[in-house]
Amino acid sequence: MVDGAAREFGAALTAVVRASTSVGTRVLLVTQPLAFDVATGRARDGWAPFFHAEPGQGIVPSARLMHEWVERFNDVVRDVGAGEGVRVVDLGAGMSECAGCFYDQWHFTVAGASRGGAEIGAALAE
Repeated sequence: MVDGAAREFGAALTAVVRASTSVGTRVLLVTQPLAFDVATGRARDGWAPFFHAEPGQGIVPSARLMHEWVERFNDVVRDVGAGEGVRVVDLGAGMSECAGCFYDQWHFTVAGASRGGAEIGAALAE
């Protein structure tokens, strides 16, 4: 299921990138960071299992599984960026180790927003 969704996402993202660049739009792709400590294989403090599913459907994934799923889609973003010659700001690879950057598994603290914004701003300024 995840692989199929990742393929669909990659095709859709490629189409958006191509449509945008064909009219002269400068595209910048950004990966999704997750509050997960890769070194220990555990969630960072404040991590709460959050995964939307209809009532009675789905699972509540472990921190490791959620990280693997998010990284699967981040890999698609990286691959599309490389294949289409579009810059990728890889927050997914750089911010997960930042203990003070998240107040839950997805959402940034002020420190996280400042760090992510600075990385995106620097890429836009190039």
